[in-house]
Amino acid sequence: MASQDVPTGPTLLLLETPHQKQLTELYFRNFHGYWPILHQQTFRNTTQPPKVMQAVLTVGLWTVDEPDTRSQAGIFHDAILRCLDKDLFNVKDGYGLPRPPRQEYLPDLQAFAISLGLAVYRGIHTFPSSIINGKHLGKLFHGTGVFDQERIDAENLNPVTREQYQRCTLRLPLALFKIQVHLNSLLINNFPQFKPFEYLAPRMLNVRVPSPERLWEGDISDLFGENECNVLISSMFLDSARPNDYKNLSLVIAWDFTLGMVLGCFLTRHPGETYVALIQRITPFLDFHITK
Repeated sequence: MASQDVPTGPTLLLLETPHQKQLTELYFRNFHGYWPILHQQTFRNTTQPPKVMQAVLTVGLWTVDEPDTRSQAGIFHDAILRCLDKDLFNVKDGYGLPRPPRQEYLPDLQAFAISLGLAVYRGIHTFPSSIINGKHLGKLFHGTGVFDQERIDAENLNPVTREQYQRCTLRLPLALFKIQVHLNSLLINNFPQFKPFEYLAPRMLNVRVPSPERLWEGDISDLFGENECNVLISSMFLDSARPNDYKNLSLVIAWDFTLGMVLGCFLTRHPGETYVALIQRITPFLDFHITK
């Protein structure tokens, strides 16, 4: 799972396309707003690992929204998912990775999350690979401490780099949680005979509420020294949580409307509500996310 690994196969063609700039712009225009996994300025100002570029360019190609380009993007994406499946099988329990993962592993994890995010839009055409990979990625995140803010904070980096690393890393479990809900919605609505994959619950998200977008999209130096929001997502789902603690949900809604509404549905879940019924109640907010 080394970031310097050069991809092979059909996706290698993406790295040779003369349309990289246009596809990158499409990625940030049409996808990034809903899945703010990358720090845009860092992406644009530094050379990116091949796997990240693969994922970004494939998403950009998909958003062209023409039959031929979507078909080609689907071929590239299927190849990425096969590679993802192989990589996650090798490291799904976190073996061989530090806890938390060092900064050099972050691009690979981002590429995995972006690729699974695209699976949401391709829908059941990516089943069962995407939903199984999502579960494996969840195990990897758990094994490496990506769900644990204390482990993320303990990473020994210089101050500005640490801020960027922390803010990038804490977005990964939130993106994966939203991906899980999306894929389970697709599974329930298309294959009701199968049990949904309930491998990630809100109380497992021991990470801070993300920073405001005005900071996230700004200069890296602006991130350092800004007052952090110290509210952990998981704290809203503790048995000891008070009703007035739920106001913290508005911080999530301000960052990601869909994720905030999904978490709100989990907060209002009554003891007798099944997971399937909960996902069905959440689905209208997911449709908003897809069609907006």
